[in-house]
Amino acid sequence: MSTKKLYEMCVSIVSKIDFIVYESNSLKCLPTNVLFDVLYHMSLNGNYYYLENYFIDLDIIFRFLVELKEKRNSMHYMFQSLMDFDLQIGQKIVTKYKVLCQQNGYHSVRSGDQRCLNGPSVDKWTAAKFGLCFGTFLKESGWYDLSKEVFKQAIDLYSKEELKSNENALKVVFECNWKLLSVLNSFCYFDEAMNQMRQIQDMIDEYGITCQTNQYNLPQVYGEFAQLFFFQSYYNESYKWAIQAIQLLSPVTPILTVIDVYRQAAKTAVVKREFKRAETLINQAMILCKDTFGVTEDQNKYTIGVIHLKLADVFLDYGFYLLNVDLISHSVKLYEMALEIREYIFGMNDNSVTNLLIAITHEELGYASYVHEYSSGNFLNASFHANKAMSIVTQLVPIEHLLLASAKRVKALILEEIAIDHHDKDEEQRMLIQARELHLSALEMARKAFGETNVQTAKHYGNLGRLYQSMKRYNDAESMHLKAIRIKEKLLGPEDYEVALSLGHLASLYNYDMQSYEKAEKLYLRSISIGIKLFGVGYSGLEYDYRGLCRVYSHLRSEDRLHLYMNKLHNWKHLRDSITKSVRESPPIKGLHTMQRLSPQQIIALIEQQSN
Repeated sequence: MSTKKLYEMCVSIVSKIDFIVYESNSLKCLPTNVLFDVLYHMSLNGNYYYLENYFIDLDIIFRFLVELKEKRNSMHYMFQSLMDFDLQIGQKIVTKYKVLCQQNGYHSVRSGDQRCLNGPSVDKWTAAKFGLCFGTFLKESGWYDLSKEVFKQAIDLYSKEELKSNENALKVVFECNWKLLSVLNSFCYFDEAMNQMRQIQDMIDEYGITCQTNQYNLPQVYGEFAQLFFFQSYYNESYKWAIQAIQLLSPVTPILTVIDVYRQAAKTAVVKREFKRAETLINQAMILCKDTFGVTEDQNKYTIGVIHLKLADVFLDYGFYLLNVDLISHSVKLYEMALEIREYIFGMNDNSVTNLLIAITHEELGYASYVHEYSSGNFLNASFHANKAMSIVTQLVPIEHLLLASAKRVKALILEEIAIDHHDKDEEQRMLIQARELHLSALEMARKAFGETNVQTAKHYGNLGRLYQSMKRYNDAESMHLKAIRIKEKLLGPEDYEVALSLGHLASLYNYDMQSYEKAEKLYLRSISIGIKLFGVGYSGLEYDYRGLCRVYSHLRSEDRLHLYMNKLHNWKHLRDSITKSVRESPPIKGLHTMQRLSPQQIIALIEQQSN
């Protein structure tokens, strides 16, 4: 028998021993890697009671996080297994850390010395380092509320006076601060996040951090500033910070930071409809991922050498880009790949996993599937993912949380489409009423979070407009669409994609339900003009506007215009078939291996030249 097999057999046997007959810490003396393997086998065997006894030991967690970075995915799986078994285990660990941080009796040691986290006296440096490591781990896996508590405790360990005389402590506390901002961004605590951003800017000024960019990872910090403004739909401000982040990149910047900075800048370029710049940025992020994680493509199948959560993040952002440039089938593929990665890491394909990152991926995949199947009317796949997202999110966030608003919106959109094609009228009405409740709830959450004049609020008004049209409440539908258009035009300008969507929806209402054909004509023509300007004459959304105009001109008895747009629709179909065939034969990330990896300076120069 080989040494490896003998070791695995021993680990398996030890992991199945009934430790009730032993002391609860009987395995702590094992080397860190051996202890980890034993506990990992416990999680695979479902021995959660025993596993919990070891996982609430801060020393053990610290050993794993510091010494076994190559086993990060397995660490995530073990923690997720425990959380699925008992959602309170995370809070138990955090509470234990809070007690440790608040106790008296800290003793000082030379920075870098590692001491035990148990006992009557713990050094402050070790406590801060644990907070940084464990808070980061929680942030990575989507346990934002727990991560927030940990980072706050670590930050409060040192006074300003201590930080001025202790550079190593300053580095740790500064990193905890910007990672706390990341958590607040991701969990939609925007007021707190704005305050946190100001605190970070004060630290940068007070401690002269601007002069030490590489030591304090300012590119990542500025990327988090960009993320905060992005989530609040302040896209110009977001793009400004994203570009500053790129300008600060250097050869010693961590590769994952470079990837994050590029993908954040790409997302912001997408919503600003600067698609050439977005393509450059997201391709560069993907090229780095292919090199870093060994992503290869062969006959539309993808192989990943290193499974990593960062790769899932980039797939989601790449999917977001593709969805917005009308490559919808490719977008769905990227979202599916992101879901596979996250499910593999957190649950080894266990469908019972209760994890926020998995829920968010289900939601985004549900929406992309909804868009993809809009013309076919087959929303089974979209409905599955939307329901899965709702099921998980409702277990993990408060009832009025903004993340729940997003999940409600997607579910409501899909419910509406299923309802209007349902053969049972009573069931149709029931589903439409349910969709209305979801949309109204989501709108109210958005108004509380963002205010009335915000793109996200406008989208909810537009969604309600479409729903009221399906419910035959035409005056209400018109009112909602006009609100959406007014807000979007004010914030985004008259020729934005979001404006075009709302114009097309209001045109449909005027055309099919209110017989206001002249009004419908003007709106359709505006929507078509914007669509062609942004996406070209093969844009998929043109079909609905062309069909609508044909109906308008038929009722207006405008034969010449009717003939013109019937020809446009016919030519569009041929072009669209050609585009669809080309897209199907060219997978989303194929060809990236032939692209050149650019330096940050080259990227800045290139995107400054690019325009739509």
